Amino acid sequence: MTGENILFGNSNESIKNKELLEQLAQNTLSALIEGESGVGKEVYATYLFSKITEAKIFYKIDSSLFSDFSIEKNI
Repeated sequence: MTGENILFGNSNESIKNKELLEQLAQNTLSALIEGESGVGKEVYATYLFSKITEAKIFYKIDSSLFSDFSIEKNI
């Protein structure tokens, strides 16, 4: 099992998520990853950041500190 298989697993959903991240890395300079606590957002974000060649800074933000309106307004 490769490192990426350990990271993502072999389920259909994990494979789809990894493929989506690969596509995003080719076409995206910024991304907002949302989800409930404990679903692996930081793992996905770190992987995506490692694949984007233009990426220079990785910001980790605890969105629970902001209201939904504040985040949407500033994106």
